[in-house]
Amino acid sequence: MTTKNSSFARRHAVASRPVVEDDFPDSSVVGLIYVLDSFVEDRAINDWTTICKEALRTTRRYRDTLPGKELETKDLVLSILKAYDWFMVFTFCERIYSVVLKPVGHKEQVGFDQEWVEDEDISSVRRRFQDEINTLMDEDGFSYEMVDGVFVRPGLHHTRKSLERANKVLGNPVLRESLIHYNKARRFFRSLKDRDYENSVKEAVQALEACAKSLFPDVKAKDLNEFSSRMRGTGEHSIPPAIAEGIKKLYAFRGSASGVAHGGANGGIVTAEVAELVLSLSASYITYLAAMDAARSMEADV
Repeated sequence: MTTKNSSFARRHAVASRPVVEDDFPDSSVVGLIYVLDSFVEDRAINDWTTICKEALRTTRRYRDTLPGKELETKDLVLSILKAYDWFMVFTFCERIYSVVLKPVGHKEQVGFDQEWVEDEDISSVRRRFQDEINTLMDEDGFSYEMVDGVFVRPGLHHTRKSLERANKVLGNPVLRESLIHYNKARRFFRSLKDRDYENSVKEAVQALEACAKSLFPDVKAKDLNEFSSRMRGTGEHSIPPAIAEGIKKLYAFRGSASGVAHGGANGGIVTAEVAELVLSLSASYITYLAAMDAARSMEADV
């Protein structure tokens, strides 16, 4: 993950730490405490008692039942977060974003009354909090980032670019079915709570298949494999043989990979890296087919 706030160590590859996937290390919890403290200091969070209550709510515990209940509130929050299952820390951060942050302002004397004057609205506070959290994610090597208050696994830079191009293509109403499948694929890949790499692969390839059938109905192919065979050729409006084979092999992987479409076990395990590759390839192929269709339509118009 590379963001505009990417740290020096990440930008220049001088940090050899592994990518943090299913964990929230104690050192990162300490960093989170500093982030929270800064928001308490500038009054974007009421106080540490408010934070502690949210931490207890996430664990469904009472303070009196915890070891270390006599600790200062900030230290108790640190203790609670370190004892969390890793995914609960992410849930806690999302709750801070959605329900704990508040606008920053002050009271001014107007005649005999005091009026509230807002210095920073809630949207700005939330953006600032999200920026701080994403900086922490980047510095500590997490594979997640916060987007609109929710953690997602964004993928590598080139994957995001492929997805952006595919999104523009899938805005075509003709490709509505393909868009539905592709959005499912992205959700299965990116979601922290519902992450499912096998279904991400299945939906990404189905999105490509739906795209091919929608843009080239005259080919009358029953599946992506048959479509690739019929479109294979060296002509101007054919798919070059090597590229057609690539599409066929992607479809074959969907059918043979462990736990994807047909319960195959000979195609290999679907890891995060594999799922991301399939997402990126499917996006690129969708963009390619749309460009082919546009060129064919332009020639027909002329």
